[in-house]
Order: sequence, then C-alpha cells, then structure tokens
Amino acid sequence: MVSVALSTIISALYNDSLVGGKSLEIVSLQDNLLVHVDTAVFSRHPAIRIIRLGGNRLSSLPATLFSACRHLQVLDLHANRLTGAPPDNLFYHVHSLLSLNVSNNRLTSAKLGTGFRYVTQLADIDLSGRQSFCNISATTLWHFDNDRPILANLEIYDLFDFTL
Repeated sequence: MVSVALSTIISALYNDSLVGGKSLEIVSLQDNLLVHVDTAVFSRHPAIRIIRLGGNRLSSLPATLFSACRHLQVLDLHANRLTGAPPDNLFYHVHSLLSLNVSNNRLTSAKLGTGFRYVTQLADIDLSGRQSFCNISATTLWHFDNDRPILANLEIYDLFDFTL
C-alpha cells in the first residue's frame, strides 16, 4: 500500500503533485492551507481508497475531481469553506464510497442531490457542525427513484449541532 501524507503548508494541489502512481491508495492532506485543487489531480491514481482533505480552505471542488477514483471509500472534506448543498456532482463515478464527511463547512442545505444515486454503498454522511441549513424535510433524507430509496444503505446521517 502506498500513501501520501503532507502536513506542510501547501495552498494548491496540481495535476502532477502526487507521487505513487497506480498503487497510491491513501491521500491525506489535512490541515494545510489548500484553496485550489486541479481537476485531474487524482486521475493517474485509480487505486485511491481514502482521501482526506479536511481542515483546509477549499470553497469548491471541480466536478470531475474524483472521476478516476472508482475505489474511493472514504472522503473527508470536513472544516473547509464549501457552500451550498453537499457536493453531489462529485459522485457520478464514485460508486464505492462508504463514508463522506462534510462537517463544519458553510453548507446552506442538507438536501442530497441526484448525484448521490450513484453512491449506493454510502453508509455514513456527516453534515454536522456549523452549517446553516435553511430547510430540512423528509425528502432531504431520502430521495426515491422508481419507488426505491437512493441511499438504501445509509446508516448514519449526522446533522448534530446545525443551525436552522
């Protein structure tokens, strides 16, 4: 198993920033000053299972950022500056995702968009922390597609300490 952990002060992650080639499985870039991540930074690393980008200053992520990460199981984006709803456009190719942490961001909606229909294995989503959710309803928690829940395996949906 190959992993990359950088705890230096970096502000950008470019397409050629990561080493480890096709055997890279774990990327931990927590608690840096990341404000930018290039679109294809993970594209040469199809074996990645865990990505930890928490504790940075990311306000958005490219829609195709994880498109090559077919084996991604854990995605930690906690304590960034992400806004809007949970970033469902990132998951069209990430079918193996088990755990998503977007706690302590600046999300304004807890609604799970249509992109979440592709993460059928997702069991844990953490939206807790200092979010400002304007609207939460039953359809926030479950979306249905042809009379079946999209997130049928979801076990933990953490909204602890949010603001209505």
